[in-house]
This record gives sequence, C-alpha cells and structure tokens, in this order.
Amino acid sequence: MLLHFNGANGATSFQDDSDYDRTVSGSSGAALTTSQKKFGSASCDFDGVNDRVSASTGTTEMDLGTNDFTVDMWFRRESGASAGVLMDCGVDASNFFRIQQQSTAMNFIIASGGPFVVNINASATVTDAVWHHVEVTRSGSTFRLFFNGTEIGSDTWAGSMPNADALYMGSNVWGSTVAHKGQIDEVRYVNGTAYHTANFTPPTSEYANPDETSSSSTAALMLSSSSSSNSSSSTETAGNTVLLMHMDDVGLKDDSDSQHATTLHNGAARSASQSKFNGYSAYFDGVNDRVSVVDSSDFTFGSNPCCVDMWVYPDDQVASSNTRLFQTIDNGFGILIVVGTGGDNRKLSVYVGDSTASSWSVQMVDITTLAQNTWQHIAVTWDGSTVRSFVDGIQQGSASKSDAMPETTGIVIGGRALDNARNYKGYIDELRVVNGNVVWTSNFTPPTSAYAQPNESSSSSSSP
Repeated sequence: MLLHFNGANGATSFQDDSDYDRTVSGSSGAALTTSQKKFGSASCDFDGVNDRVSASTGTTEMDLGTNDFTVDMWFRRESGASAGVLMDCGVDASNFFRIQQQSTAMNFIIASGGPFVVNINASATVTDAVWHHVEVTRSGSTFRLFFNGTEIGSDTWAGSMPNADALYMGSNVWGSTVAHKGQIDEVRYVNGTAYHTANFTPPTSEYANPDETSSSSTAALMLSSSSSSNSSSSTETAGNTVLLMHMDDVGLKDDSDSQHATTLHNGAARSASQSKFNGYSAYFDGVNDRVSVVDSSDFTFGSNPCCVDMWVYPDDQVASSNTRLFQTIDNGFGILIVVGTGGDNRKLSVYVGDSTASSWSVQMVDITTLAQNTWQHIAVTWDGSTVRSFVDGIQQGSASKSDAMPETTGIVIGGRALDNARNYKGYIDELRVVNGNVVWTSNFTPPTSAYAQPNESSSSSSSP
C-alpha cells in the first residue's frame, strides 16, 4: 500500500498508488487538507475525536506472517493535542499491531492471542506542529522502531504477525479510543523487505509509484507478500547502499553516497557493445581485466544483513575456471561469486568465508548454469542466519551462516589482483552492494531499470 494523500481539499476517498490499488476512504470527518502537507498537494486531517481512515486489505497480500516488512509514514500533531494512534491493523482485540504517538514517546505493539508479544515504548521528542517520520521494520525476528531516521527501540519475537483483516489510520479499532489530532502523509506498507536495520536519512520527497521510472532518493515500491515476489520496483535503491556502479561513465565510478574510488586495471572499460540499462556496461576480456574498489569500513558487514547484486552477460566462452565476478578479499575467504566451475564454463558458485576469513563457512557450488550471450540478474543475500543466491529473481540455493561476515580488503570485480588470474570474460552492469539491508529473502521480480542514485530525487516516479 502506498498513500500519498494528494487531491482536492475535503476529499474522503484516497488513491492507493501501489500495484494493488486498494479502496481507502475516510469516515467521521477524516479528509484531505491542502493547508498542511509533508509532500505533494495535501495530507489527511484527523480531528482527534473519531476520525478514521480505513483500507481494504484484499486477500492475503498484506498478511505479514513471519516476513520481513516495513511500515512508515509522516505525521504532524496539532498544538496541545495528546497521544493518538497512527495505525491499527489486525483481526481483533487480541490479535493486532499498533503504531502510536504519545506526548513524549513512540509506541509499537503486537498482540498475539491476547498478550503483547512485542512492546517497544521509547522516548521521543514529538514536537507539536512539526512533521515527524516514523518507521517500523522487521528483519528476521528483530523489530525496530525508528523516529526521524534514528532507531529508538527494538524487540524480538519469532512468531507470525496477526493477519491484516482490517487496517485503520488515525484512531484505534480495538480498546478505548485514542485518536490522533493532526495530519498523516505518505504512508507506505511493504511486505517482504526491511528497508532499514540501522539509522537512515528520512525521505526528502514522495516515494515514486511502482509503475514510474524516474529516480527518487527513497524511490518507490512494489508491495507484495506472495511467495513469488517481495521486491520493490526496479528503480528503487535500497537503504544502506554502499556501492552502486551503473557502468555508464568512463571511470566506472561509484554512484553511492560514499563515492568510493574505483580503479580500472589493464583493459577493463566501459563498453557500448552490450548494455542492460542506459547504453553502457563494463567489459572484461578474460585475460587480465579487472576493476578494484578501495577498501572501506562501509564494506565491513559484521552481523549486518547484506546484499550483492548485478547483471552479467557471459561471452560464448568464459576464459577459465572459477573466474571472478565479485570478491571482497583478493586472496582469501571473503564473499566470492564465481562462474566457470565443475567442468562447465558457465556454472555459478557462491562462497562466503567465516568470521575470521580463514575458511569457507558457505560453499554453494555449481548452483546453476548461466546462459551465454544473455543478460541475467544475480543476487546474493544474507539475513544474519541464511545466505541465499538468486538468478533472475529465482532462488537457486541457500546455506546456513550464523557467524559474522569476514572483514574485507577491498572489492575486486572481474578478476583477481593477486596474479592477474581467474579473469571473467563478458559484461557486467548495474552492480550494487548493500550493508544493513538483506533486500530479498524469497523470489522476486528483477529490476527493470537502473537503480536510482541515493542523492537523486523526483516528484514523479531501484530493486529494491
């Protein structure tokens, strides 16, 4: 669900700009106001008595279960107002979750079978007549509450969320009424992705709609809880992106906020011969070409969830066995994605070292065979307990890993610096590294356009 709350002053029907286009309406006086808004032309106004917005929840798309998720919104409390419920979602008085603003705190609770199984009540400076951003995420069994981009509390629970039989905003459904007096804007409900597991910068513009393609600093989303897709739209750049290489410029630069230095070795270069997006990709000749990225603490994953993804186009013949697509340690046990194993020059394998970088704790060997002369999307993710590999959005393998990620010595793409060996022959495009966000834990739709740069914004409408 994606609610911009744009429209005419006084309107009581609101557009859901997610792919599901749910019916969302105001009752008892909840309506659009153009006098206050965070983004766009309006926001939804609540009188603090009995105003409420209700959303049809469809069949099962909004049932969160044990999936990762993100729910976030902007809210503004009128001067002199007291506590108010921002969102209530669930089945009944014994099974629901709630996000609530209080006079000097924020609260997120989950009731399952009666008792609160998650209860985050954290101090926060909720200033009257000021817009604030609130976000709740689940990553694995950890729930986090963010206020204006800062994590203010967390709790753990491994259970399944109450079904989303009903969803309301501005007032609670179950228990004594605690109504919000003020406005709510830009509500997003994402099933399948925890966009943030560490502090972040709140969005500076509206989220882009899933069917729009222009870039946005926080970008849009595609919301789904089905087993076949938990991704956001293709133009979205996931929170905590620490390396983003579009391969569009001569220097194959990093377009993430960190702008890490990249070095092209031997003949590695931008090429217009093949491109997944925007007319260019990086070409590697299979002899001694490679690209290196300077080491940085940004690549120290530790126990953080993480994701590496890219598009690859292998030539007719990958030059040698175990050719390097991506590695975080040049001659050791880091994160290693290779092609050309098991006697087949296009078989894909993934290795991940133990926390001391002294041995492999994950070896997914010959998990699938890549097609030649065809663009394919590869993703490797880790949620803190399981490493997963995906090709074109379909999970190909998984392995348990509970210890921390190994330290990096910098990133090498397309080869091995140690001896100019293991060099990949083919093209690579749109390479991304995310530290602090697993991005995908089940099958998804691969991106259909280049990821938005984190510092770009648009009022119209990466993956994740």
